[in-house]
Amino acid sequence: INTNDRAASSRIYTPLSPPILPPNRSAKATLIEWDTDKVPELTQWIADAQKEMDLMVSQVDIQPIHWLLFGGDSLKLFGISPDAFCQAVLQVASLRYFGKHVLTYESASLRTFHLGRTECIRTASPSMTKFARAFVNAISSQDVTEDQTKEMGTLLRNAGKVHSKLAKQASLMQGVDRHLLGLRLMGLTSGQPTPKLFQEEGWNTEFLLTTSQSPIVQEHLKVGKEAKECQSFGGGFGATSMGGVGCSYHIL
Repeated sequence: INTNDRAASSRIYTPLSPPILPPNRSAKATLIEWDTDKVPELTQWIADAQKEMDLMVSQVDIQPIHWLLFGGDSLKLFGISPDAFCQAVLQVASLRYFGKHVLTYESASLRTFHLGRTECIRTASPSMTKFARAFVNAISSQDVTEDQTKEMGTLLRNAGKVHSKLAKQASLMQGVDRHLLGLRLMGLTSGQPTPKLFQEEGWNTEFLLTTSQSPIVQEHLKVGKEAKECQSFGGGFGATSMGGVGCSYHIL
C-alpha cells in the first residue's frame, strides 16, 4: 500500500465550461502563433501567475510512504475492500492529527457515463468514525485486550461494507454533491438570490481531508526488494483548504 501526500491541480467542469468533443482521428494539428506584443500586459500577468504558483508550492509538503507488510490480497482475505481499509486508516490518522472527525472527500469515477468525471464519496460515515474512535481509544490504553481486538475487527468490517456501498452509489451517480453543485450553479447564473441551502454552514464547511486512489503509479513496487527504487508518486489530490491534508494512495 503506497500512501502519500500529493499536490495536484484540477479543473472543475461546469455547464459554462467548453464542451468536450470526441476525438477526430483525421484532424491535423495546426501551429498557432501568438503576437504577444499586442497584449503588453501579458508579461506582467505571467509574472504574477508565477509568483502565485511559487507561493502555493511553498505551502505544500509532500511525504511518500511505502507500506510493504501486506497488500490488497491480504485485506480481501480479512473481509474488507482495500480502498475501505485505506479510508479507515485515514480516519484514524485524521482523528489523531486534527483531534476530531473532519469532513472527508474521496473521488469516485463516473466513467460509466458519457463525459462523466467524478462524484464525491463522503467517507467519514458514522460506522467509519465509530471504528476510528474505538481504535484510537484502544491504542491510547497500555494494554489492548483480545475482546477489544475482536470488537475492532468487527467494527472495521462493518465500516468497510458501508464504505463500499457508498462508493458504489457514488460511481452510479447516486451521490448528492454533483447534483447540488449543478443546482448551485443554476442559481448563480439565474440572477436570483442565492438559495438559503447554499448559505448554510453545512454546505460551506471545507474538506480538511481530501483523498483519492491514484490510477497512475509505477507498479514495480510489486518487486519487494526494489521498493526503495520507487520513482513515482503516481498522482492525486493535494489539500483543498488551508490547514487541510491531501492523501493519494495506490494499492497493489
